[in-house]
Amino acid sequence: MLSGLSAFAEGPANAAISASIGRWSGHPYTNCPQLAATPFVLIAIRANRSSLLRESAFMPSDRHLEGVASDLTVRENATFSALEKFALGGIMNNRKEHEKVTSIFDKLAVKSPGLEAPILSLSGGNQQKVVMSRALLSEPSLVIADEPTQGVDVGARFEIYRILRDVSEAGTPVIVNSSDAVELEGLCDKVVVMSRGHVVETLTGEDVTEERIVAAAVKADTHDVESGSASGAVSPTGPRHFLQSDIAPVVPLALVTILLGLFVNSQNDNFLSTYNIYNIFLLATALGFIALGQTIALLMGGIDLSVGPLAGFLVVVASFFVTDDMSTGMMLLGFLLMLTGAFVTGAVNGLLIRFANFTPIAATLAMYIAIQGFSFLLRENPDGYISSTVTDWVNWQWGPFPVAFLILVVVTLIGEYALRRSRLGWRLRAVGSNEESARRIGIRIDLTYISGYIACSLMTALGAVMLMTQIGVGDPRQGVNYTLASITAVVLGGTSLTGGRGTFIGTVLGAVLLTEVLSAVTFLSLTQTYQYLFQGILIVVAALIYSAARRQAAH
Repeated sequence: MLSGLSAFAEGPANAAISASIGRWSGHPYTNCPQLAATPFVLIAIRANRSSLLRESAFMPSDRHLEGVASDLTVRENATFSALEKFALGGIMNNRKEHEKVTSIFDKLAVKSPGLEAPILSLSGGNQQKVVMSRALLSEPSLVIADEPTQGVDVGARFEIYRILRDVSEAGTPVIVNSSDAVELEGLCDKVVVMSRGHVVETLTGEDVTEERIVAAAVKADTHDVESGSASGAVSPTGPRHFLQSDIAPVVPLALVTILLGLFVNSQNDNFLSTYNIYNIFLLATALGFIALGQTIALLMGGIDLSVGPLAGFLVVVASFFVTDDMSTGMMLLGFLLMLTGAFVTGAVNGLLIRFANFTPIAATLAMYIAIQGFSFLLRENPDGYISSTVTDWVNWQWGPFPVAFLILVVVTLIGEYALRRSRLGWRLRAVGSNEESARRIGIRIDLTYISGYIACSLMTALGAVMLMTQIGVGDPRQGVNYTLASITAVVLGGTSLTGGRGTFIGTVLGAVLLTEVLSAVTFLSLTQTYQYLFQGILIVVAALIYSAARRQAAH
């Protein structure tokens, strides 16, 4: 590229062009066309991405989403890409920073109530000038602007034109993507007209006119760069498709569970006895139900820290009603109160997050503390023994399996089907993937969140039913550990902590593996320290494997 040459791209398929613009600046855009037909793109493709990020300045078209940091001030938005230029030995020189920002703002005629004013208090044109100030303060060797005058008024538009010309005349190459043919005619030394990812025509000198630009774009008879391969392609299949799927963690989890069982059994023949298999699955059932609820919260991009204390609280509630000296009606009332308590807890969590502007961590942590307090208000010490008849029914055994675990499996499979095939599951994943996009396509975000947290608490209630038969007494100190255990099981199962991706099957397998590890430590005569050590190792290894596998599959 010649120094000082302003190269502009224009065409009807701006999505592909914008992707290319981002790629030329070193940003990790995917599925963008390989436009090696033009010299400046050839340079960008051959350049190292990290060097492009260091040496180029990129001004995105979406000013609000990508151009400015809405929570930062005008000064901070102007300088956060060039902080190293105002620092010596890692210590900022605030005086130098203020002088540089004031100087560049005067040069670009930025109108602002002050350097410490919120960036959103500026007009659209002045926000765009701040973005340009940031680009110039970083002293780039290449300026790349994607629709620089989009959404600004006429006065600011001409100011931006002047700035771009000054930058170009100062010897810094400028690449601009624009769909305004008149704008291109007035600015460009060279125009590369593109259509659907292909270079249609290159105009220079006197050929750069509105008529020639529009004619080249209208007459373009090309197809999308990806269409040739996409049209004849089928849905990806095979190992790569499997690695990209949410269900992929199930296989390694199952293998690790089986191999661990075989290894421990080789050291102690009683590990795979019918009695121990039953106990492992029985303990895993309580954790499994609670972890299923945690999965729902994480799929929405949230988290529920209150599940552990809630499980313990519900057991305390049951200890007043589900006892041997109570009638069947009172026992049923106890179960109804457990479900009601779970419903109210989930609803409060959802309402705090959606309408009181609590973060999921803050809301559920507040409920964590409150519920634990309620447990101690009801019972200061363990008391109220659970009915032996109810315990026998809940712990009913079929072969080496508790019937409750088989019910957990059925619930898991139904949940997995709903997650993939039902509208409710799609809404859940859509909200967790991108809340704003989900809102734009008509999903009722608030209702989905509140319903999700209610479902999370109701699943915890099912886990509490299992827990009450295991501890057999209303103990306010029990259940708290299930918060971290449920998160661990979900992470092992491959559910993303950022929301949108996950699997109920993986979560249940994660719960089984965790329970198996606890049992293995006992059978191997190891200290309790190893329980936490092995759990930590499992989480780290699982996270690394899942991340590497999905990244490799994406390539």
